[in-house]
Amino acid sequence: MGSYFVYKSEQMTDALAKWAAALDTFDSVKHNFRAPGQVEKALNSIALDERVLLFRGSDSDIVERLSPYDQVAVVIVEDTSEMHCEAMLQPTLPALPLSADQLEAILFAQPVHAMPVQQDVFQSFGSSPVKQMFVVEDGSAVTLARIISTQLTFRLLLGGEPDTAYNVNSSLITLLFHLDNLANNSCQGFLPVRDKGDPDSSMTLLSGKSASLRPDGVIRSTDGRRLLMKWEEKADVLADAVEDLKVKTAQWSKLYYGQLPYLLTFAAAKTHIQFYIIERGNVAQPKAVGPKILLETMSGSAKALLAAVNLHRILRTVENYLPQEVLPVDKLQVSCNPQDLRVHKVIKGWSNFQAAWFTDISLLAKVYKATRESAGIVHAIEGPVVHKSDPRSTRRKRSLSVSNDADDHYSVVMQPVGLRGADAIPEDEAQLARAAHGFLHGLEALHKADFVHRDLRWANVACTTERAYFLLDLETCHWADQTPQIHLQIWEGLLQDSKYTKASDICLLGRMLCGLHAMQQPLTPDGMAFKHLISQPVGQALTAAQLLSHCWIACQGLDCRVAGAQPNERHVG
Repeated sequence: MGSYFVYKSEQMTDALAKWAAALDTFDSVKHNFRAPGQVEKALNSIALDERVLLFRGSDSDIVERLSPYDQVAVVIVEDTSEMHCEAMLQPTLPALPLSADQLEAILFAQPVHAMPVQQDVFQSFGSSPVKQMFVVEDGSAVTLARIISTQLTFRLLLGGEPDTAYNVNSSLITLLFHLDNLANNSCQGFLPVRDKGDPDSSMTLLSGKSASLRPDGVIRSTDGRRLLMKWEEKADVLADAVEDLKVKTAQWSKLYYGQLPYLLTFAAAKTHIQFYIIERGNVAQPKAVGPKILLETMSGSAKALLAAVNLHRILRTVENYLPQEVLPVDKLQVSCNPQDLRVHKVIKGWSNFQAAWFTDISLLAKVYKATRESAGIVHAIEGPVVHKSDPRSTRRKRSLSVSNDADDHYSVVMQPVGLRGADAIPEDEAQLARAAHGFLHGLEALHKADFVHRDLRWANVACTTERAYFLLDLETCHWADQTPQIHLQIWEGLLQDSKYTKASDICLLGRMLCGLHAMQQPLTPDGMAFKHLISQPVGQALTAAQLLSHCWIACQGLDCRVAGAQPNERHVG
């Protein structure tokens, strides 16, 4: 809401009359003018009278602005930019179009209503056909008109790759960001992220040869984790940017793309932008979406504007196809190549973590080694190792692609990769049985080697897209039957003679499973029997091997393939 404050005196009836005539809305008692349209015309008419003091500001200014005057007319002009923006970003797409041609029709579709621009920008169109897409802003959508006008009139840069990035930002990305912020009801909180060469970037991706797969730019969901779109930029040659789209797109996995049929991308060089889709199952052959956009032309700038508007509609729909959660990027880095996915886990400040959990690198190396041929538990394919702060460390061969920080940190490269968090929660009894089956295999492997997990939570497990479950986060493991030097709330009632035992793990798993909504629903008799057994007090808990033999689990022993993370499993999803 914007307000115009007009000072008047008893002699200024002529000025008030001008306002009344121009706006056709005058309240003689409150001296309020409400102007749904033609505001600029009215302001110009009253501003011609030198006896009138004209101000423009926010409603919060009113007391300070009016205090020097005896009588004031307040002209309140409502900025309906938010409403106009909401209309531009409609309608919501029920589903993604199936082909590149159908996507082109949506990407460059014109809004139902003309888009507001500032008067000088509108006049600059001359007789260009793009003029029909716009209308002169009449004062009712000042903010939106300013945003659109800025996009249409920015000055192109023609230097190196940073200039290409500037042109991309100014024509597409910044506009998308502003529209998202302005549209209150349709706001998605999209996060544009650029590759700054930071090894801790949320885009830290590495090929099997440790070459960077990080795109030049991405748009992520509001949580910063799910990838909605990406692009590549070059200084001069568009074909070079397209080649980067190919080589920087590796393994397509449902773990990250869910049911997405294709990934929307674009390549840019100098003042040219070309949209593409990278289809599931054909990542090496991007398909062009529409013709190349030439930003140096008036029609090209207008086309980029339409693309930014409709990208908002498309990306809102993309989110519906993606998993709810993916691996957190703060401590886990995903590495891709055409053969497999792997996770680089980094724990910074290892000394503090080690002291808190009373563990050490030699113990964890034994944990990973002891379980490497077992199902139901994640496997280390490189490491674990600890990198200490040492000037000589730069001469050490870095087989692990992790942060270059000098601070001491722990790292391990693991496989397989799986769904986590809300995406891994069992939804019915069959999935509950598969989850219990997988976790018991993992615990059986740990317990056979006299280790315990100690931190069984849904945040520390994963599953494949086929719902094969396995344990993660082995950094909290320790020898069984030890008196902990720390105390966790989840261990309440689980210690035996002050020691954390294998039975403690089983009871912790029971709490984890029985706390689920699915476990509270009516179960089969076998399911009820298993629930009773795994809910026993720690002194009566069965072993992992005994529970695996229960008829609800029905494990096939050495031939079992139900659990996730089978030995030598390289890639899931």
